[in-house]
Amino acid sequence: MDKDEEIALLKAQLQQSRDSFELFAYAVSHDMREPVRMVKSFMDLLLKKYSDSLNEKAKSYVSYASDGAERADLMIQDLLFYYRAVKNIQPTTADLNIAYAGASGKLKRKLETRNCMISCPVLPVVQGDVDGIQEVFTYVIDHLLFHVPLDEQPRLQIGVKQADKKWEITCTGNVPDPVPGELRDLFRLFHNRSQQLSADSTLNKLAVAKRIIEYLNGEMKADQAAGGGVEFKITLPMVTE
Repeated sequence: MDKDEEIALLKAQLQQSRDSFELFAYAVSHDMREPVRMVKSFMDLLLKKYSDSLNEKAKSYVSYASDGAERADLMIQDLLFYYRAVKNIQPTTADLNIAYAGASGKLKRKLETRNCMISCPVLPVVQGDVDGIQEVFTYVIDHLLFHVPLDEQPRLQIGVKQADKKWEITCTGNVPDPVPGELRDLFRLFHNRSQQLSADSTLNKLAVAKRIIEYLNGEMKADQAAGGGVEFKITLPMVTE
């Protein structure tokens, strides 16, 4: 077996292991919802039917248990969303201009409300998935927009350059410099509360974005930008003949 065949085999084994782990995690998350919801249902029923028999301390205990079960159920739903995020993604040729236009359309109201200016060059075609990359652009732009001080006009910049056999896309804006530890935690599943998927979610959008990019055989990271603030760097494979 030559070196190329060995590398291909290792990649196939790694992908198989990753797929098996994700299937296991998805099944566990899905099956965990039933007992958690049962705990909440019986806690609520206990409080409703026997409220007159419980003192205030007992009622508070039941309420804490019910709230805890509700939060656990919410996190399980978020985990299911996290694993489903790449379910329909197929790496193929993807025009990043279409993905960016879709993200801008989804955020149109927010961008207009803040009078946001975005500088974006003509973007390349990459190995990827338009819908998946559109979600990534949406989450990154939304994150930068959220962190621009309210008394400033948001000015975001998207850049692109070729790096070896990959395209490197950068996203920056006039946001404050990151505080110590912020960059390390940006992609944690449940860390960034300002980037929840919705009011009923605890899941960090940037964690989902990173998962999508890595599923497309790319890389995503965040560094302190040279001119201040945060720079998101997304690397995706070039289209090969």
